Amino acid sequence: MPPRPPLESPTPADPFVSGWHSPSADLVAHEAAVACSLGDLPQVRHRVDNARRGAVLHPHERWRREVTMRKFDEAAFDRAFDDLVDGNRWQEEPQYYPRYRSRYAALMRRFATRAPDRRIDVLDIGGGQLAFLAVALWDDRGCVADIDDTGFAGLRARGIDTFAWNLALEDAPVDRRFDAIFISEVIAHLPVPGHIALRRLRTLLRPGGILLCSTPNLYRLRNVVYLLRGRPLFDHFDVPEVRSYGPIIEYSAEHLAWQFEKAGFVDCTVDLEHFAHIPNAPLDRVLSAFGAPLRRIPRYRDNLLAVGTAGNGREAIGPAPHASVLPVDRRRDMRARRAR
Repeated sequence: MPPRPPLESPTPADPFVSGWHSPSADLVAHEAAVACSLGDLPQVRHRVDNARRGAVLHPHERWRREVTMRKFDEAAFDRAFDDLVDGNRWQEEPQYYPRYRSRYAALMRRFATRAPDRRIDVLDIGGGQLAFLAVALWDDRGCVADIDDTGFAGLRARGIDTFAWNLALEDAPVDRRFDAIFISEVIAHLPVPGHIALRRLRTLLRPGGILLCSTPNLYRLRNVVYLLRGRPLFDHFDVPEVRSYGPIIEYSAEHLAWQFEKAGFVDCTVDLEHFAHIPNAPLDRVLSAFGAPLRRIPRYRDNLLAVGTAGNGREAIGPAPHASVLPVDRRRDMRARRAR
C-alpha cells in the first residue's frame, strides 16, 4: 500500500464540499494515495477517519475488496422502471414516479457499486419501488415495510414480502435480517431524531450490510425561496402517532452523517446530489431554471444520498463526531453554551 499522504481536516461548512465521508483508516490511506496521484484532492480533504473511534469495518471491507460488485444495466433499468410505473398500484399519483425517475436511477446505481454480485435480502422502507427494482434487475429477495399498505397486494403478487411498520413509533415487528436496506424520502417525515430510526434499521442488517438513504438537503435553493416568500418549509412537528406525516425536518450533510454515526454505523458517506426533475408549479419551474447555475456548488443541491455500513456488533454505539471535524462556527457556539 502506498505511504499515507497528509490529509486536511474536513470542513463540512465549506459550500464547495461534495459530501461527508468517513471510511476506515486503511481505505482513507489507499483512496487518498490514489486521489493524490490523480490530482483529486478536493474529494480527499473531506474524509473523516472513523477508525480512530474504535470502528470495526472488516465485514464492509470484505464486501468492497473481495467481492465482485454487480453491474448496472441502463436498458434493463428502463424496462424495469416502465413496468414499475404501469404494473402496480402505488401510494402516489402515477405522474409522480416518472417525474422522479432520476432519483430511482441514482439510488440503484449507487446500490450496484456497494452490493455484492449475488442474490441478497433487500428491505425497502416506504413505497416499495426500490425493492421492486432490485428484484427486477438482480433477482434479489425483496421485502417492503410501510405504514401505508396501498401497494402491498401488488407487491406480494410479484413475490415481494410486505409488513406494516411505523418506524417512528416502534421497533421492527419482524425477526429477520437483511443485507441491504433502502430508506428513500422517508427520514424527513419521521417526528423522531433520525438516529433513533436509523438504529432500529441497523438492528435488521447483517454484519457488513448497507443502508442507503436519500432525503432533501436543508440548504437547497427551494428552501431559501420559500423563506423569502413566507411559505412554510415543514409540516407541524408532533409526537409519533399511528399516521403518516408531511415533511417535518430536513438535514444538512454534516447533520445526517452525525445521525448515522450516532446510530452506530461504522462507515458513512453523505453526498450532495441533484436529481433532475421538473417541478409541478409554473413559478417553481422558472425559479428552478434560474437557480441551475448555483447548483454547481454542491452545498445548494437539492438532495443528500447517504450510505452507511453495519459493523459486526463490537463497535461503540452512538459516537458523536470528534470536535475537530465540526465547523469552526459550531465549535465556537458549543463553547459559548458551555460557558453560560
